[in-house]
Amino acid sequence: MAGIRELAVEALRWPHLAPWQRLEWAAALRYDAVPVKELPPWWLAPRSLTRRDIGVDLVSLDGERAVQCKCCNGTVQTKDVTHFICTAQNVFRASEIILATSETSRLTSGAAMVVESVGVRHDVLPSTVIDELLSSTAAALPPPQRDCLAAAPLRPCQRDCIRACRAGARIIEMACGTGKTLVMRRLADTASGRVLVSVPSLALLWQHIATFPEFCPVGTRYNTKIAWDAPGYISVTDSVHLLGNIHFSDIFVDEAHHPLPPMFPKGDNTYWSADFFSATHKACPDHSYGMGQAIDDGVLCDYDLVVPVVDDEETTFAALAGLLLTKVGHFRRVLAYCNSIDEALLFKNEVAKLGLVAWHINGETPRAERQRVLKAFSRPLQGPAHVLVTVQVLGEGINIGSADTCLFVQPRRSYVSIVQAVGRVLRLHPSKPLAHVILPAVTPRHSGQEQPLGTQDAHGEAHGDPAETEAEALGNAPSVGTAVSKSTPSATSSIRRAASSRHPTLSSAPLPSPYLADERRYRAESGSAEKERKSLALQAEATSDVRDVLASRSQRAISQQKASSELERFVATLASADCRFRSELTLGCSSRISLFDTRICTDHQGNGIQDLEHRVRTSLQALSRSGCQWQSRLHQLCVFLKAHGRLPTQGTVADEEELRLANWLKRQAGLFRSQRLAEDREAALKGVHTLVCERLSGERPQQDWHSWLQQLEEFLEAHGRLPTHGKVADEKELRIAQWLNAQLSLFGSQRLAEDREAALRGVHTLVCEKLSGGRRQKDWDSWLQELEKFLEVHDRLPTHGKVADEEEFRLAQWLDKQARLFRSQRLAEDRKAALRGVHTLVCEKLSGERRQQDWQCWLQQLEGFLEAHGRLPTQCKVADEEEFRLARWLKRQAGFCRSQRLAEDREAALRGVHTLVCEKLSGRSSKYKLSRAWGRPR
Repeated sequence: MAGIRELAVEALRWPHLAPWQRLEWAAALRYDAVPVKELPPWWLAPRSLTRRDIGVDLVSLDGERAVQCKCCNGTVQTKDVTHFICTAQNVFRASEIILATSETSRLTSGAAMVVESVGVRHDVLPSTVIDELLSSTAAALPPPQRDCLAAAPLRPCQRDCIRACRAGARIIEMACGTGKTLVMRRLADTASGRVLVSVPSLALLWQHIATFPEFCPVGTRYNTKIAWDAPGYISVTDSVHLLGNIHFSDIFVDEAHHPLPPMFPKGDNTYWSADFFSATHKACPDHSYGMGQAIDDGVLCDYDLVVPVVDDEETTFAALAGLLLTKVGHFRRVLAYCNSIDEALLFKNEVAKLGLVAWHINGETPRAERQRVLKAFSRPLQGPAHVLVTVQVLGEGINIGSADTCLFVQPRRSYVSIVQAVGRVLRLHPSKPLAHVILPAVTPRHSGQEQPLGTQDAHGEAHGDPAETEAEALGNAPSVGTAVSKSTPSATSSIRRAASSRHPTLSSAPLPSPYLADERRYRAESGSAEKERKSLALQAEATSDVRDVLASRSQRAISQQKASSELERFVATLASADCRFRSELTLGCSSRISLFDTRICTDHQGNGIQDLEHRVRTSLQALSRSGCQWQSRLHQLCVFLKAHGRLPTQGTVADEEELRLANWLKRQAGLFRSQRLAEDREAALKGVHTLVCERLSGERPQQDWHSWLQQLEEFLEAHGRLPTHGKVADEKELRIAQWLNAQLSLFGSQRLAEDREAALRGVHTLVCEKLSGGRRQKDWDSWLQELEKFLEVHDRLPTHGKVADEEEFRLAQWLDKQARLFRSQRLAEDRKAALRGVHTLVCEKLSGERRQQDWQCWLQQLEGFLEAHGRLPTQCKVADEEEFRLARWLKRQAGFCRSQRLAEDREAALRGVHTLVCEKLSGRSSKYKLSRAWGRPR
């Protein structure tokens, strides 16, 4: 309520305040209530309320008190009073209801009876009472504090930052307005030698001079007056090379997201060499204090978001100026950001036409004029609103605490500029209970794409043509931010010329690449592209420029897609900077976003606004979920690297999660190499691990190849053989075998580099034989010798059973492969003869006779088991090896019988063994057991 009181005192002193507004602000002071139009959206949303007039003008924060103000030169009707009482009782559930009227308002007899019967408190607030209330409240307010930053007490977040710096933190990220300058001041006070503070602009230099009065300024207009014996220096980054001969103990770089010059000085490593302070770092910070946490801690002011709805026939400038006039008293001190000086001057003139007080400053504005404008802007309102229009001057570091509204007249081009601009209005001020951010406008035909990031799979991964999807055009729409869009001059020139016919100021504004994709999409959806191109060529014969005609035809569709993409890009940027907002969007419960219809035509007011709001919220929710999924993937990558010490792979031994993570990382590397990955995401990926940096830059494949070669050498030294793909091979051996087979495939197709081929041949003779093909013959002969030895020792063929060891398992696999080659007549004659000469069992295996003999053997074993045990063999854990194998064989025969794939003679032989076997074949045994189990009486 302290902020509301300060705002009410300031509002009652506005010369332009209407009588009814004066009565409302006086009621706010008298009854400790908040005007409904000043309540934050997240207070109204749980109560299903909006800021529109519903009959209650003020309400207390606890909801117990509802107030209505009536200021008119006449009578207050009974129906108005009745409506107010019903709303207060049924909607707000207020226990105290107050009706405040001016001295010129009178209640009708019916209204007086209703007020008396219900017990409503009726107060008359004449002008004298309002003046007394204003003077008494203003006297009770604390006096305004002078800005003495060096002597200000430290906040907890600032103390945490200082402790982090002394513990070794070098890259510091603190939200705008959280006190980075004071942290640098306190760290400079404890420096052991000279200190350098580097800032990117003269405006920040002038602002820092008050905090570091004993430091010598260095920059334009100061370079000829450098005091070489000063204890410290505040230098513009472009002039810091002049201090190259001075040794500094501590160097502080403010707004360090800007690139540093090559001649930047270096400090001693006594305490810290350089600390980088910024709110929007590209590198991974050592200490971070974000916007959301600062708002929760009360360091920054909370904010809401307003999305203007404009009509296609209106200019955006007129619609936004009308919005400021319509919400008079709500948007008080507005910082309006444009993309060029010409557009800023046009918008300033449009605002001034409506009676608002407007100024314009740019980089060429003299310092004295700039300070005069800033002082006038911060003074009490001289009109319905103060509007300061600028381009880049008020983007970084400028402290205007009284500014409460950030208006993006035109979309900003980068994540840094958006966050820095919003940070200008989040600073705390006694008369600012809530900040406002006006986002880029949308049209009633806003698509509200359910999947604004392109076609996505179940895990939110974007697919399709990246140039045609909004996500790829924005660098895959970050959970942390967006990159600066690049434009193609040859393609955008025609669009700019066509647009300049209706909006001359748009001729100098660059158009990003998503608009070109929108133009291609619009042309592809037109159906008969060739026919239309011919007709357009006829229309353009006079100018010999078909592209201009195409651009003018597609301008309407492009502007609609542009508004959609810009809004989503801005919201994604704010969600990446504010974790609370990101969570609200993901859960679909963000009430801080509200739409406002700025269309002048009253016939359109409110037409489809609810449907449009639903589409906007749906698209933004889908956008936020995709950004959160990107952050989730990044976290999974960090966990995987910490657990395994390597990057995820797409090998066959990789589990499902590792495979998905490897696919995701591969896509990010592709986006990086094609320069379509957002800068903040690139910084986040590079800050994870050096392996990720190598993967992004393309250095990783070369280093991976040599690491695989080294692993192959180590395996050959340890085992004396080449790695295989057998089931008994461990994960490491299987991967080395896969890599070696890949090299063999490249060698066979003559795609293996000569240096790599030489490196492989130098590892071992086995690798040379594998490359030349001689290893296969040697392997076949060795397998044949192992088969002979096995038959001599065991007098049986090798099997695949669970009890078989590794060597027997591999030998059985090899023998099965030879039998298949023999039956398909693909086995060489010399190999056939060699196999037949080993043993008669091998001959039976090759010819298929062994199978029949084996079947008869299994039948005899089954008869013997039934005679000995009187039951069928089972596959339970207590069964021995012979019973286990016999039960598995019988199960296969039963399956063949039920699927009618068992020969008639074999079926007859099985049925003649025992009645239990007959039941097993027909399936009655299991059914009989189940019927007994279910039919047992309880």
